[in-house]
Formats: sequence, C-alpha cells, structure tokens
Amino acid sequence: MKYYEGHENAYRKLAAEGHITWEKKASLDDFDMRPFLEQALRQLGPPPPGARALEIGCGTGPVSLLLAARGYDVLGLDISETAVGMARKHAAERGLAAEFQVRDVVRLEGEDRYDLIVDGHCIHCFVYDEDRAQLFAALRRLLKPTGALVMETMGRQPGLHFEPPFMLDDEGVLWLEHPKGNPEDLKRIGDKLYHPNRRIRPPEDLRGELLRAGFAIELEQVEEPVKTEPLSYQAIARKGNFVT
Repeated sequence: MKYYEGHENAYRKLAAEGHITWEKKASLDDFDMRPFLEQALRQLGPPPPGARALEIGCGTGPVSLLLAARGYDVLGLDISETAVGMARKHAAERGLAAEFQVRDVVRLEGEDRYDLIVDGHCIHCFVYDEDRAQLFAALRRLLKPTGALVMETMGRQPGLHFEPPFMLDDEGVLWLEHPKGNPEDLKRIGDKLYHPNRRIRPPEDLRGELLRAGFAIELEQVEEPVKTEPLSYQAIARKGNFVT
C-alpha cells in the first residue's frame, strides 16, 4: 500500500462520525480553499461552452460541486473509495452532473484535456520528489494549451513547528509516529518508527517545482497564519512556452 493511501481509513472515520467534508465543516459550501478559488475563477473569467475541469484530491466534492454549479464539466479524482462515494451522493442531492472516480493521481493516464485543473490541498500529500515530479508533469500534459492550474497547498515558513507524534525534517517531510505501514516508507528516529505524512516546502521551492515542470506562473501569493502553522501557497499557472 502506498504511503498516501491511508486517507481511506480517515474518510471512513469521518463518515462514521457524521461529517460531510475533510475539514469537518457543516456545509459543503464552506471550505478552506473557497476564497482563493473564487479569486482565481474571477481572474480566469467565465468558462467557455463545454469547458472541462479536473480536480485532484476531490475528497467529498465541495470544490468539484462549486465548479459544476459554475458551468464546468467536472471530473473529481480521489484515492479514497469512501470519499468518492460521498461526493457522488452530494452531487446527486444537488442535481449536479459532476463525475467522480477512484484514481491514484500520481499515475494519471489518458489523453483527456482540461480547461481547468484544481489542486485543493492534494499535492502536499505526496512526499517523494519522484512522485511530485510525475504528478506535476501529468497535470501539465492534461491541460489544454490555454488551460490553467489553480493550486493551493501547505507551505513552510520560519518558525513552523509540530508537536509529537509529528516530526518535521529539514527536507520539509512531515513524519507521523506510526509503527505500521510499508517498510520501504518507514523511518526510524531514535527508538521510534515514523511514516511519511505530508511535504511542506517553502514558497520558493514550490515555485521551482512548477517552473521545472514547464509551467508559467500567472499569479502567486501566500496566505500567512500564525508563525507556528503552515502557510498557504496559492498559484495560478499556465503551460508555458513548451511544446507538448
């Protein structure tokens, strides 16, 4: 099992507790990325007829449902079968035609092309450089020539600190004390075993990942919380002047 597949257990617990979103909000219309997503949609302008949108890490569907309500033909992808089932239920309840599939977004295949791709707090779930580079390359490939990537992800700032059972290393990998998991992913620190949980990189490193993947950054901004918490790195990126 891949290190990021543990989200299925988390969503099963959320569903059992009666929550409808990862953030445990009371409404699907209230989600953390919404302010930046609304800003990005205003900047991008109304979708053209037949515009297609892809959301990676769709969870229970709040972002995808907003995009569908705004006129996009939406496909939401998530590793969690429970989350995808909840998203389908929410779409049906709202009478929206968004499609949801269980997929590993690190290994995206196919020849579909999208006017808009949204990462709402998914990319920071991928820890290893090769996984992240593969994902960024796939996202660029899946964009139409005039398409846009809208991204909001956790970023590192000076003073960022996590209490046990978490440990943040110098490479921005957030480790969670966990004696189980894929042996290849486990790391021994002292007398304890840790499992990779998140990758929290500073804004300049996140920018570098986008540029190395062939993106041109149209908008970039940082939302800073208190100094001991991750910041939010927000970007709108285009394919850049590269031949696909």
